[in-house]
Amino acid sequence: MRKDSYQELVRVIAPLYEVKCNRGDAPPVTVEKATLMALWYPAVNVSMYKAGDRFGVASSTLFKEVHKIVDILCQLCNKFIVWPTEAEATIIRQQFKDRAGYPGVIGAIDGCHIDVLVPANDQQSYIDRKMNHSILLQGICTATKLFTNVSIGTPGSCNDCRALRYSSFYQRVIQEGPDSLFFNANNHLVGDKAYPNRTWLLTPYKDYGNLTLVQRQHNYIHSSTRTVIEHCFGLLKGRWRCLLRLQLKRIDRASNFIMACCVLHNFCFLHNDTVIEDMVNDERHMPAQVTDDYHDAHNAQLAKEKRDRIASVL
Repeated sequence: MRKDSYQELVRVIAPLYEVKCNRGDAPPVTVEKATLMALWYPAVNVSMYKAGDRFGVASSTLFKEVHKIVDILCQLCNKFIVWPTEAEATIIRQQFKDRAGYPGVIGAIDGCHIDVLVPANDQQSYIDRKMNHSILLQGICTATKLFTNVSIGTPGSCNDCRALRYSSFYQRVIQEGPDSLFFNANNHLVGDKAYPNRTWLLTPYKDYGNLTLVQRQHNYIHSSTRTVIEHCFGLLKGRWRCLLRLQLKRIDRASNFIMACCVLHNFCFLHNDTVIEDMVNDERHMPAQVTDDYHDAHNAQLAKEKRDRIASVL
């Protein structure tokens, strides 16, 4: 993070930061120092003891200050991780089309496993396909690697499709209809074959050895378009090294830490950004997460026809 970006972050956090009263001879921790600690600790991924020693504070003080800043960043998530408006979606759609030629894309979706410490009485639920304990971060991003929606906390034993169904994003699509988020029938997300093929979420053709040349070409361009979300996760984990393995004993704290890192990811990209900078100026809330069964065979058939139409012109 550049110095001017750090100063801007302090300016954003300061109104929500409460400075504690001085106790004894130790000077109070300022918002500038607390922000530095909250940036350095997740970026370097060291123990609280070593991080506290670097900043000249007790590990307990560093723990409290880091989580205070994390909580503030989570409060700011609706300011920095926002779903695009129809005008912004038009810009994003063109950026995706310039990337690989796939039309109508306003976001790429995928899931990312974050290794965590899990409750001793419920370890089986968090074992993923690599036999690690993890929780899922589901992200939707633009062609410029900005998160427009994240859903965090699904146990690692669940697949990407299950994580999607648990998300508030999915519930809004089902309850209010795709047009509430996609504005018209031509807009959609792109995701890998783990997701269901829908009119608002197009996936590649499944390859059983019988794909036509047109279908193979579609899959190639589709893959070139959606890899941006994998690059986005790579940048997120590369900058905030703590996400390689979170050493936090509570799942809710781990989820908050991941959310804070996603907010910081967007903040770093949006600082001095001239294309989508207006996206941070208003709050666009998603409803609380609930779960519900959803059967949409008709939508699946329409999605197949839509994918075939796109494949025929690629």
